[in-house]
Amino acid sequence: MIREINDVERTWLDKILSAEFKGKDVLKEQLSKTRVSVEENVGFILVKFHLTERVQKYPFNVIAPVYMIALQKNAVPIIFALFIVNGYIYEMEIFNADSSEISVTSIDVTDIEYDINADVRF
Repeated sequence: MIREINDVERTWLDKILSAEFKGKDVLKEQLSKTRVSVEENVGFILVKFHLTERVQKYPFNVIAPVYMIALQKNAVPIIFALFIVNGYIYEMEIFNADSSEISVTSIDVTDIEYDINADVRF
């Protein structure tokens, strides 16, 4: 089911896009014209983006410009990987660093680190 981005997903996206990297304003603009579908599995959550309007393409030839690592209290870190395909935001995959079961309600994004692709670092 394709739907609007909910508050939890918006928080995740705001956090990952608070990292400093080249072209993030283009991705923010793309997200403002996006709806989502979500697939929850035992080992990962997949947020797929569906653009609703024509938008500017991401100007860098990278598949994953940024990863966000959310450190958890008493648990393994959770990885957020943002993927670009043909210049457009495509999906965000969320998974535990050890590939164990993950739940939307157990994700804490208060203590985060970023891994920026070298091609889009300032």
